[in-house]
Amino acid sequence: MREQIFLELGFEKTVVTAEESGAPTDWHYYTLDIGDLCLITSSSDEIKDDTWYCYFFESNQFKIKNETDLKDLVEVLRRCWK
Repeated sequence: MREQIFLELGFEKTVVTAEESGAPTDWHYYTLDIGDLCLITSSSDEIKDDTWYCYFFESNQFKIKNETDLKDLVEVLRRCWK
C-alpha cells in the first residue's frame, strides 16, 4: 500500500523523534480509532519499496496489505460503529 491511503482514510500520523526512541533517525506511523478498535500501520523505518501494511493494534495476525481491502474494512467498521 502507499502511504497516501492512510491520509485519505483519516488516519492520524504520529512522529517519533530519534531522541525519543533512541533510533538513529526520526520515524512515523499512522493510527485510526473506530469505536474501541484501533488500526495501526507499520512504521516508516520498516518500509521497503513503499509497501506499507496495516493491522489491528495488539493483534498483528490480520495484516492488511491491499488498499481496496483497507478501504472496505474502514467503511464497514465506520458503518457498524454508528
